[in-house]
Amino acid sequence: MRTNDSEKARNYDGILKVLTDLLDDVNKLQNMATVVVVGLGLNQKFPGLVEALKGINIDHNQGEDFEEIINRHAKLAEEEEDQGYPFLYSQASIMLYSNLEACIKRIVITYFRHNNLTEIKEVSNLKITVAEYYNLDDDDRYDYLFQQYEKSITIGIQYGVTRFESLLKPIGLSGPMTEEVSKTIFELSQIRNVLLHRGSIADRHFIKSCPWVAYNLGDSIKVDRDQYNRFTEAVGEYFVLLVERLRELKAIPPRKSE
Repeated sequence: MRTNDSEKARNYDGILKVLTDLLDDVNKLQNMATVVVVGLGLNQKFPGLVEALKGINIDHNQGEDFEEIINRHAKLAEEEEDQGYPFLYSQASIMLYSNLEACIKRIVITYFRHNNLTEIKEVSNLKITVAEYYNLDDDDRYDYLFQQYEKSITIGIQYGVTRFESLLKPIGLSGPMTEEVSKTIFELSQIRNVLLHRGSIADRHFIKSCPWVAYNLGDSIKVDRDQYNRFTEAVGEYFVLLVERLRELKAIPPRKSE
């Protein structure tokens, strides 16, 4: 990626912080998932503890209620473990994609804040309601601009990296990437949509969009640990790629070895 004169004049202040926040969010998700898995494992040991405490003089009714709750939790933990923790990793996948989507939005808005909007053709050509725009406060104005910008830029483009790259191109942050990263993040986006909007049931759109995924029409979509780790790795690789693009644009310092 070569830097031309117009790119040199661009201001990318604040974008590295946005990317760092994404990395923090991904790490928190990963850590919380690990904590939940460990906690569910411990839950399976509680019935044995309750059995050992039965000889202790406690209120009879309270003891029965407590034992029932413990057994129910232990059964849930065992079922989740046997299936690869599908509920946990499905919810984590929804959050993972949402965090990435929000990151791209924040990158674009941060760029808008630090640059002359009239010099961004895709923004200057937007048809906006002037009265509505000026009645908004500063943060809401940028959010409104982004909504109009996204509608204009992404017409006919599905979710995933292709959509993100179309939003980043006008601000000089798009570029090549591996097919595997693009494909995996697109798969994540489609699974996220099925989980949120189709009751976790594979529909025709999903089957057609992701033919490489081993699901049939009407199957219940369940994300296991291996699949979630694959999604996380792809998002991590995309994060590294975006940082490298900033480095090539001399928007952040080079590596110490360079």
